Amino acid sequence: MNEVRFKFDEPKHGWMDVCISDNENTVSLDVSDVPCNSIDQLADILLGIQSGVKSQDVEFSLEPDYARWRFQIEGEIVKVHVLESINQSDPVLFSGT
Repeated sequence: MNEVRFKFDEPKHGWMDVCISDNENTVSLDVSDVPCNSIDQLADILLGIQSGVKSQDVEFSLEPDYARWRFQIEGEIVKVHVLESINQSDPVLFSGT
């Protein structure tokens, strides 16, 4: 089964590299904690998934752009639709457990 993985580098001066990958795709973003703390939002989403939430979004500030990750749960499968920019219309799909 495909596995969705997350990697977080050490924060430096308000920025952090956040990476999502599976067996087919990898997206890495250098995200800012201004104007919102996206890492806290991501943690809340992952806790919500454990509590039964089926769909939720997190926005990452790229200053001045934003990236959006949309989490959807279908049974045991986690799908994450990643838009690397607010101007991107075709998301990268990560799917697995």
